[in-house]
Amino acid sequence: MKLNMSKISELAEELDCGFMIYLNTETEEIKTILDSKFDIDEYWQKELDEIENNWNNFIRIKKPESYEDFKIMEKFINEVKDFQLKLSLKNTLQMKRPFAKFKSLIDQSEYRLKWFAFREKKYIEYLCEELKSNNIEIK
Repeated sequence: MKLNMSKISELAEELDCGFMIYLNTETEEIKTILDSKFDIDEYWQKELDEIENNWNNFIRIKKPESYEDFKIMEKFINEVKDFQLKLSLKNTLQMKRPFAKFKSLIDQSEYRLKWFAFREKKYIEYLCEELKSNNIEIK
């Protein structure tokens, strides 16, 4: 099975939105299913049942764990040139609800679009690593 970077980028967005990726290694079919951490309705349960009952060989890729997302935020802070914002972002990582506070600061800054691009790049890198570890080729 081979995936091109365009498809990988699309799948990385799905991960970021809270979906899991299922790859059928026999048919090369790809499905994205709402992560089971969330309340799954009848539609998603049917899709999940179909995968589990009809796919003999599938790979499941989940969104990065929260500690991995935390590391992405830490790495982004190193990219920030604005000293005051950098300090504020570092401080948010020490507080309760660091993800929400980080997002709030970024959303109010000139770094908002840079953050989105940075996070997307990191999600693509994460997905590529997951694919490679499952012997999926990237073209």
